[in-house]
Amino acid sequence: SSWLPNEENQESEGNVSTTTNANIFNMYCHVTILPYRDTENEHIKVEIHGRGRSNAIAKDSRWVSEREDSSKHNCEEYILVNDDCEMLEGTQTNFYVVVGKNPNTTSEKNERDDCGGVVITAEEGILKGSVRDSVLRVCQQQNIPVLLRPPNLSDLAHATGAFLSSTSRLVMPIHEAVVNISKEDFVGENNADDRSDALPLIEASGQTYNFPDCKLTQHIQKLVAEDVLTHCVSIE
Repeated sequence: SSWLPNEENQESEGNVSTTTNANIFNMYCHVTILPYRDTENEHIKVEIHGRGRSNAIAKDSRWVSEREDSSKHNCEEYILVNDDCEMLEGTQTNFYVVVGKNPNTTSEKNERDDCGGVVITAEEGILKGSVRDSVLRVCQQQNIPVLLRPPNLSDLAHATGAFLSSTSRLVMPIHEAVVNISKEDFVGENNADDRSDALPLIEASGQTYNFPDCKLTQHIQKLVAEDVLTHCVSIE
C-alpha cells in the first residue's frame, strides 16, 4: 500500500479561498491459491502454551515468532490461555472443544445423530475471525449447541474432539492436544508464585489428549466448507 499525493483542491466561499492537500490511499491485494493440504491423512497437533494477548482485537507481529516456534515443535498451533487458565484461541486461529452428546437430537435418524456433542469456544478475549462466524452460523442452522465461553482443562479432559478455524484452514480437526504450561506463562501483573489457581494447568503440563475420530467435527468441517462457498465472490 502507498500514499499518493493528489493535485491541490481549490475551494472558495465568497471572498475566502482555501487550499487542501488531499492524499489517496491505494491498497493492493495479492491473491494466490493456497497449497493443498491433505489434512485427512495428516496428524494435527496443538500445544496449550502461552498467554493470551493483552489486546486481542489487535493482531500484532508477535504471532510470527510464535508461529515459527510452534513449527519447530512439529506443532500446528499454540493455544493461548487467559489468567483463569482457560483456553482462548490460537496465535492465528480460533479454537473449539467438542464435549458430550447433542441434547437437541431427535428420534428421527439424521446425520447429526451419529455426531452429537456441544461445541465450546471463547467469546471474549479473542480475535473473532470470519470463519468463526461461519462455524457459529452452521451450528445455529443445524441446532448444534454452542457454549460461548473459554474451554478449560476439565472440558479438554472430557472432550470427544477439538478443532481450529481460520481463513487458510477453514475447519481443521485436531488429533492431539499437549499441555505445555509453566509458571513463566503467568508472570505479569500477578506474580507466578501467588498463582495457586494456575497449578492444575501447570501440573497437567505434558499431558496429552487425543481425538482420533470426532464425527461432529467432521460434520462441521463439511458444513463450513459449503457455507463459505455460498459467501464467496468469484474473481475473474
